[in-house]
Amino acid sequence: MMPGKKGNAPKKEERNEKARVGAYAARSGKVTKAAIEPKRILITDDEKYLRELLASQLQEKGYKCVSLASKADAYRWSLEHKPDLIITDINSPGMDGFQFLRLIKSNSSTGKVPVVFLTGVASNETAEQAKRLGAAEFVTKPASLAEVQTVVERVLTSRAHGKSR
Repeated sequence: MMPGKKGNAPKKEERNEKARVGAYAARSGKVTKAAIEPKRILITDDEKYLRELLASQLQEKGYKCVSLASKADAYRWSLEHKPDLIITDINSPGMDGFQFLRLIKSNSSTGKVPVVFLTGVASNETAEQAKRLGAAEFVTKPASLAEVQTVVERVLTSRAHGKSR
């Protein structure tokens, strides 16, 4: 490489991310797929605290998370970046979770991205509607972070084996 030229050297953020993910793998004693190539998870919920807490916990496990309040912003982001998984709620201002799911599933570039509902709307009818529209999972709030992490890992593992909705 010529002096003064950066070439294709990884950006500082990319190097830091790889180091952080590698450190997690070393601490945990196991190399997960997320440790090799971090999966991108889009979290969209109008509750800022929940979004940030969930993102923080999943990032500690080696995932790359993006957190957005607006479903419209989340939809635009997903078209541009195609996440590996989306976690969303149902009730929110503007676009609701079912409208968002329909948009995601109807677009050829995002149609295979698994969507997990994390919601306070707890009824069999709501869960059945979510599944009928193509949701991969339906988790009722309040849910423990461990429960959400288990669902995330199960959905991503299923997707890796071609069982995604």
